[in-house]
Amino acid sequence: MRSLAALLAIFLVGSLAAGCGGDKPAGVPGAAADGAAGIVGTWVFAGGTPAASTSGGAGAAFEQAMKMMPKIEVEYVFAADGTFTLKEQVFGKAGSALSGTWVLRDGKYVVTETTKDGKPRISGDKGVDMELKDGELTFNPPGAPIVFHLKRK
Repeated sequence: MRSLAALLAIFLVGSLAAGCGGDKPAGVPGAAADGAAGIVGTWVFAGGTPAASTSGGAGAAFEQAMKMMPKIEVEYVFAADGTFTLKEQVFGKAGSALSGTWVLRDGKYVVTETTKDGKPRISGDKGVDMELKDGELTFNPPGAPIVFHLKRK
């Protein structure tokens, strides 16, 4: 059971690594005006749904994963300057604390986990797209059987 929760945490954390290109974060002069108002603030994990690619045995894995998710607390804090922090707790124990950047690109937020020197954690990744719709921020990390739903704190 613990390994499944750890696996989901790895999907969540590992999926944030990506390159952002030359886009500007919303809220920075010259960026899209509507972006900063949408994503800026604190977001927490609110649930999940099966990814469109989930089928067969993956459906059972998803159900098991969802039983574990309440034991994982995830909090994103997106700043207007195009940066974010991510804190997580797994089974009540402090997990990792990450930071990175985000940009608004083609109506979606592209989130990139960065190292301390500001470079993407994993070179060559294209980013994780997050979509803001109906008051939820959703994303499906590459390879994960789950779409994560975040709500404002």
